[in-house]
Amino acid sequence: MKRSYEALVTSHFAHESEMLFIHGPRQVGKTTLAKQFVQKARSSQYLNWDNQEHKMLILQGGSAVRETLGSPTLSDEKPLIVFDELHKYPQWKNFIKGFYDTYGDELAIIVTGSARLDIYQKGGDSLMGRYFACRMHPLSVRECLDVSTQD
Repeated sequence: MKRSYEALVTSHFAHESEMLFIHGPRQVGKTTLAKQFVQKARSSQYLNWDNQEHKMLILQGGSAVRETLGSPTLSDEKPLIVFDELHKYPQWKNFIKGFYDTYGDELAIIVTGSARLDIYQKGGDSLMGRYFACRMHPLSVRECLDVSTQD
């Protein structure tokens, strides 16, 4: 079943260059949604902070992460990078701010995580203007019955 959030992600990257933060309660499909876009993209990378190898790569810095995507292609489609559970990294805001400021023009960036990402939307945020926040909710009855979101 297609979730209505798929259209939101597609539309966002078609019209915007900001990062997309997908946050919400556990088990609503944030990671599944992000991985679907990773599978569709020509060039993509999925990094999960809970994976030790991914964590070590992130700790090497933004340029090491960027190198995993290879050279830019002639395609109109920007390479996609997903950072899952990045909010568990104590310096995540500084990392993602620097990463976006350096590579945001050439990459589509999705950051997923728990409702804790919601805390960082409050005023004084150094990420202001760099991201669009999308709160993902559990599957609703309306979404189950909406034929327009079905395959």
